[in-house]
Amino acid sequence: MSATRRSLNTTTLALAALLIPAGASAAGKLAFAPTSLEFGANALGEVKTLSATLKNTTAANIALGVATLVDNPGGYIIASTTCGATLGAGQSCKYTLRYTAKTLQLAEARLELTTQNPSFPLLKLPLQANRYPALNDTGVTRCGNANTNGLTCPVPNFPEQDAQFGRDKTRNVASNGKVGFSYTKLDSKGKTLPAKANAWDCVRDNVTGLVWERKPVADGIIGNQGLHDADDRYTWYSTDTDNDGGDPGRTNPGNKCFGYKDYPAGWLCNTEAYVNRVNAEGWCGFMDWRLPSVMELLGLVDLSIPHPGPAIDMSYFPDTLSRAYWSSSPHAKYTTLAWVVYLDGGSFRYAYRNYYSSVTAVRLVRGGQ
Repeated sequence: MSATRRSLNTTTLALAALLIPAGASAAGKLAFAPTSLEFGANALGEVKTLSATLKNTTAANIALGVATLVDNPGGYIIASTTCGATLGAGQSCKYTLRYTAKTLQLAEARLELTTQNPSFPLLKLPLQANRYPALNDTGVTRCGNANTNGLTCPVPNFPEQDAQFGRDKTRNVASNGKVGFSYTKLDSKGKTLPAKANAWDCVRDNVTGLVWERKPVADGIIGNQGLHDADDRYTWYSTDTDNDGGDPGRTNPGNKCFGYKDYPAGWLCNTEAYVNRVNAEGWCGFMDWRLPSVMELLGLVDLSIPHPGPAIDMSYFPDTLSRAYWSSSPHAKYTTLAWVVYLDGGSFRYAYRNYYSSVTAVRLVRGGQ
């Protein structure tokens, strides 16, 4: 070996001695793999189970203490473990954690494990769920090519289509909603009802946390089924200057809703008057009802249902009509327009909110803001 090569090797070994503590590679380590568990976004009540392996790559047996959950906001449990009192040299064992979504908010905790080895006195395994708010999927479960829709996925030469991803792919169960949608029926006091209940007044979206107004099934007659009549129509109107887009809309389309009176103003057939009446009533035990945004309304749309719809889960929303529903979202450019969602197929476009002829349906929502 040349003197130059010996010199380079000596320098390399000296640098390695500085960068790597003596005996580190031989000593090995005790660690979890993966180093954290991410349970993703979950609907209320959904359960997900993940496991982490504890690996002992040292040359010594290590006595393990008790594993505990720390800062648990609720929902996490240690479902099982194969780890005993001692983990032998070069051996592995497993901890299985289960998360049940009790909230849609960020839920963080950690698994902590003590040992009798001074090199590893405390191990921590971070746990996280609902880092990002869950969103409803489209309901589409079939794929297409350049000429045909409704094909079984995957389709050659047409990869990565909507139906191959998301909740309608990974959570396609029908126990509480179609193709990834998840709903809970609520009674007049906001209490949970079983999925098979024949009467209910509101619906909680377990994915978004929003609670939606449910109306009696429409019979084609305006105002004959009380305040929440599905056949009633309203003009878009808002005195909230932060949300009116520069134009409050119109207050009075005439006798288009239950209890219509020319006076007082609270009984006119416009969206703001209707919101106020429902809040005064305390529908389903809540007093914070509002007109939904266009994106919130679109979250109810099931695009797997073809025209003429209604493009929604009718087992939870049997009152839905195949027509436009007002959103609270004003048009960004034109002050005379606001967005509506058409439940005949799930499209959305704008309507003139300051025309007396622009009267259409409303479904109120609460939560989520």
